[in-house]
Amino acid sequence: MKDNKNIIIVVVFVLAIAGVIFLAKSKSNNTAPTEDTGLSNQSEVPATSTAPKSVSVQPKNTTKSATDSKAPVEAQDYNPTIKAGDFISTISNPFFTLLPGTSFTYETTDGSEKDIVIVTNRTKIISGVKTTEVWDRVWKGSELIEETTDWYAQDKEGNVWYFGEDSKEYKNGKVTSTDGSWKSGVSGAKPGIIMKAHPKIGESYRQEYSKGVAEDAALVVSLGEIVQLSSRNYSECLKTKDYSYIEPGVSEYKYYCPEAGNLALETDLDGGQRLELISIEKVSI
Repeated sequence: MKDNKNIIIVVVFVLAIAGVIFLAKSKSNNTAPTEDTGLSNQSEVPATSTAPKSVSVQPKNTTKSATDSKAPVEAQDYNPTIKAGDFISTISNPFFTLLPGTSFTYETTDGSEKDIVIVTNRTKIISGVKTTEVWDRVWKGSELIEETTDWYAQDKEGNVWYFGEDSKEYKNGKVTSTDGSWKSGVSGAKPGIIMKAHPKIGESYRQEYSKGVAEDAALVVSLGEIVQLSSRNYSECLKTKDYSYIEPGVSEYKYYCPEAGNLALETDLDGGQRLELISIEKVSI
């Protein structure tokens, strides 16, 4: 009887061990293999993966064209806020300084045209802002062919705004056209910025806005330019590309130099035609 009990105990023990082994194998069969099967589901992205970021690098001081940069605000959205209290009585932007009694004389390199720009002591209130009046005359040989009165004002940040112009073209001493004349606040015209306080390469801005009459804009091309003129050289100059929405094919480069306090050189895009600053003088006004 005692021997039978021992046999039963051994049988139970063997069965118990067999059951443990069976359960262990079952669990192992239900676990996913850890080795690479060589297959992948391309329609799914692992939850832990991150899409790669696209990074582009622009070389510093790269010359850009008007089509390469962000264009100025569209005409229908252009509506600058002008408050008289935001403006000061002087124009001292280093690239565009207008000190009354200063005369800038320019000539084409072939000597065929002369342009004399005089900063007057006259002022005019336009759109509530007190502006400085500039008198600009162009001669071809000894004949006056163009006369323009321009109005500018500088805001507290240092931006110089252009508030309008009274333009006249002459032939044989008589006015033949006033095309291009405009004044802020008249017939929907709005002022633009002729010179930024802190120009940035690639930045575009409207210089004026009178629909179908005056729609010039500028693009900052480069800073730190050296300008070589027949009279002298200028350094640390600003180069802009000026263009028109009215005349898409018309554009030119302009160079503004702190040593001159204003425009020093104007050229067409291939540099063939040049209008150079030849003198700066003090005049009685």
